[in-house]
Amino acid sequence: MIVKVGNFAHRVGEAGVSIETQLKRMPNQVEYAHHHRWSIDIMTSTQLESASSTAALEAIDTRSAAIIAAYRSDVDLQILTPDSAATVHAIKTSDTIGGVRLITPPSFPNSKGTEMVTVRTIRAVFEATVPIKSSSLDSLIYSHTESLSYHPAGRKLGAIETINTPAVLQTLRAFQSFRASQKGRIVGLYDYVERLPLAAWPNLLVDTWPMMVKQHPEETIGSKSLRFPIDYEWTFVSSAPYSRRTNPNIWMRNVS
Repeated sequence: MIVKVGNFAHRVGEAGVSIETQLKRMPNQVEYAHHHRWSIDIMTSTQLESASSTAALEAIDTRSAAIIAAYRSDVDLQILTPDSAATVHAIKTSDTIGGVRLITPPSFPNSKGTEMVTVRTIRAVFEATVPIKSSSLDSLIYSHTESLSYHPAGRKLGAIETINTPAVLQTLRAFQSFRASQKGRIVGLYDYVERLPLAAWPNLLVDTWPMMVKQHPEETIGSKSLRFPIDYEWTFVSSAPYSRRTNPNIWMRNVS
């Protein structure tokens, strides 16, 4: 086989590749990307059978320098057949999240025997995350949590405190409004979501729009951010206890 890194193609059999692929999942176990790790082991050797050791060393050193220069981030990776035909093993950096990343630059793990005389062993590692294509809206939502909380209502008591007698309870209000809040965090995958959940009781909203805060993106891969969280809160007021929420959890509120 032929390993090709960017525009640099190894000789047939010069490089071998171990490929590991892992599925990346959201908290709801929906798969959203494949994470690839290419570990490339190279053994370059001189073809100058009758050459002096100095010439052999220079040839290996020149080849090693060319490999070091070619191995960098944001390059395409390919495995070709001996006649240079394409195989299923290929990663285009334009198809990835944050590019193809050189995790371990060309390293030289062996210094024994004929190393640097007739052969040179080189090792390098690339990683890349490739998203799974999907048009489903839910695939853009990495996670979502929400809670409803209710605040005290009904009669409000107070106490008048004196110097020499027990405190005297007093009704400050015979009735209080029933208040509630709907808080949540919705995390978009690759970008902020375009819509928020509907308010639980839209006719009881204190404000038409929720208090909303776009947080800094989380988990950056290369130059690409992966998760984009939004914290939001609706507040409600009512003269009577709350019934079941009017709206189910449907994504219909646009984010502006």
